[in-house]
Amino acid sequence: MLDPTEAQNEQFVARMTAAQPGLFAFVLTLAPNATDARDILSETNLALWKKRSEYDATLDFWPWACRFARLQVLAFRKRQQRDRLVLTDEVVSLVAAKSETAARTWQDSFAALESCLSDLDESRVHILRRRYTDGLSVAQIADELEKTAGSVADLLYRLRLRLASCIERKLATEGQS
Repeated sequence: MLDPTEAQNEQFVARMTAAQPGLFAFVLTLAPNATDARDILSETNLALWKKRSEYDATLDFWPWACRFARLQVLAFRKRQQRDRLVLTDEVVSLVAAKSETAARTWQDSFAALESCLSDLDESRVHILRRRYTDGLSVAQIADELEKTAGSVADLLYRLRLRLASCIERKLATEGQS
């Protein structure tokens, strides 16, 4: 059995891990390039970990984590002062505010997509993964399934419509709660 501190740490790590894709997207909107964004995200994670005892687990993790990320971006910018910077701190703050909302929306949409995918038959998910994760063409998938390319294209179209509708419903339901 875990002691309370270990359980809190595990819960914190789970929240921090779940936020990583969104935090990276958020930082990437504020950082000059992906390499810098990864470095800033690492610094953000370290700062979050060091301050974990100050986090109130009853509150939403996302805004708290974004504040740390924003501070790390500003610290990065100060360290890079010798480079010519195009954006002022005010512009970075404005972009950060918009990016936080956009990254949250992306994170919510991605969670809704995962939930909607879990509602589909595994064979349908497999076809979607072959097309969109593995990058196979419709013709290649048709050959694998011994079907016509037209029938596979129609199936993919119907699955995309179904997923889009499902995602919209889930986001609307979530927005009402």
